[in-house]
Amino acid sequence: MSIKTVERQSVCRQLFLDKTHYLSINMEKAVGVKGFSSVVDTDQLYLNISGSTCTTISIIMEIHIGPSCHSKPELRISDNEQELRSELEKSKEKFHELKERFLVSEATVYSMANELKKHNCQKFKDIIESVLGEKLQYKEESLAEKLSLAENLKECSSYIQDQDQKLSLFHQKLQQGRYASFLLCQHLKELFNWGDPNTSQGHSFHDILAVGCRLAEDLA
Repeated sequence: MSIKTVERQSVCRQLFLDKTHYLSINMEKAVGVKGFSSVVDTDQLYLNISGSTCTTISIIMEIHIGPSCHSKPELRISDNEQELRSELEKSKEKFHELKERFLVSEATVYSMANELKKHNCQKFKDIIESVLGEKLQYKEESLAEKLSLAENLKECSSYIQDQDQKLSLFHQKLQQGRYASFLLCQHLKELFNWGDPNTSQGHSFHDILAVGCRLAEDLA
């Protein structure tokens, strides 16, 4: 082996080592793994490709990893951003849909609360107040008051029945009295026609009978 050949190989080896070191530094920056150069055995790697020429080694070592290594993370970030934007749009659509349903439900509940208020539904008092936001006044009657009212109505009914019976008896007695007055009037008329009006006693008797007849007619 000539001296020129040895010198050329030495230059190639140094060039290879420099390029390998540069490549290791770029790999550390791109991948984020420190100590990459310590993992690569540059001497062994040089021996494996020592059969190649310096020109070939130089061409191999001129390959840069920057753009190719950075392209994958950038693509992943772009894909993630697009996916997040798509999910955001879907979420907005769902939000608007739920908001519309809520407004419809709110209007329905408000309408139902007004209907319950009109029908004075005391059972749903708390719900109506919470929906309409106002206090409702109900006439609350206890069981004792209801029983007392029922007893009073019963007593009044009994009293009315008693008065009706008494009124019926009084009506019967009145009819009997009218009939008796009619008979008395007839009898007095007969006596009035039977007596002699020319005598003083007869004249006085006729006057008394006339008064009795008038009274009997008034009663009848």
